[in-house]
Amino acid sequence: MKKVGVIYRDTPEAKAMMQLITEALQKHRIEQIWTENEEYARNALKDFRDSDMIIALGGDGTLLSVARACAGTNAAILGINFGHVGFLAELEPDEAMSELPHFLNGEYWLDERAMLRGVLKMDNFTEEYVALNDIIIVRGGEPRVIRFDVLIDGNYFTTITADGVIVATATGSTAYNLAAGGPILYPEVRGAVLTPIAAHLDMARPIVLAEHCEVAIILHETGGEAVFSADGQITRPLTYPSQVHISNCNLVTSFLRRKQRNHFYFALRQKLSER
Repeated sequence: MKKVGVIYRDTPEAKAMMQLITEALQKHRIEQIWTENEEYARNALKDFRDSDMIIALGGDGTLLSVARACAGTNAAILGINFGHVGFLAELEPDEAMSELPHFLNGEYWLDERAMLRGVLKMDNFTEEYVALNDIIIVRGGEPRVIRFDVLIDGNYFTTITADGVIVATATGSTAYNLAAGGPILYPEVRGAVLTPIAAHLDMARPIVLAEHCEVAIILHETGGEAVFSADGQITRPLTYPSQVHISNCNLVTSFLRRKQRNHFYFALRQKLSER
C-alpha cells in the first residue's frame, strides 16, 4: 500500500484521531500520506485517483461524499464512525488504532456496493450524477404534491401522486427509503428499490427492481414544485418538462471490512435500536 488519504470531519475528536492515524501510517512506512477535511471530498480532487486507501473519519454523510469522490478509482474506503448512526463505517473510534495495522497488512475483504447513475433531462439541459445511497425526486417548498409517470425499461408502469419518490440501492435502503416504509435490502443485493413518499389515493407500493432495470420518472406539469437529489447532498430544482432516468452504475464503492459478512444483521439491529 503506497498512498493513503485521511478525510476527517471538522470536529476536535475526528481531528485528534486523524493525527494518531497519520503517525501510525508513518510508522508503517506508507510512502504518501495526505489529509483533508470532509469538504475536500465533495470536490473529488485528484488525490483520490491514485490512492490505495481512503480512511474516512465521520458519519454516513462523510462516507457518502468520499464514495462519490472515489467512484471510478481503485481507492477502497475504511470508515471510522464519528457520526450518529454510522451504518457504513467499519470501526468505532475506540477500535481504530488496534484494528488499523490489520488493514494496512492486507487482512481484510472488499465489500463492493452498487451505485446508481441518474441522468437529469430538463429543457435543453442534461446532467449525469452518481449516488451510493439514493436518487430522490421530492416536492419543493410549496405544500403541494407532485405527479409523475414511472416507466420501467421504457414501458409505462404507473402514475403516482405523492410527496415524491425514492430509488435506493441496497446501501441506501436503510436511509430515507426505510423511513418512507421501504424494505431493507442486504448490502450485496445489486438491484434497487423504488419507494413512493406519502402517495395520495394511489395503490403505489415499494417495488424491488432487478439489477439491470432502468427507471424513468417523468414529471407532470399539473403538480407542484419538485427537487432532484442525489445522496441528499446534491440538489437541483426541477422545471417542467423534466425527467430523470435512473439505473445501476457500472461503478462500485469498495469498503474495507474485517467483520464477518453476516455482521450486517447484528449492526442493523444495534443501529436501529439506538435511534
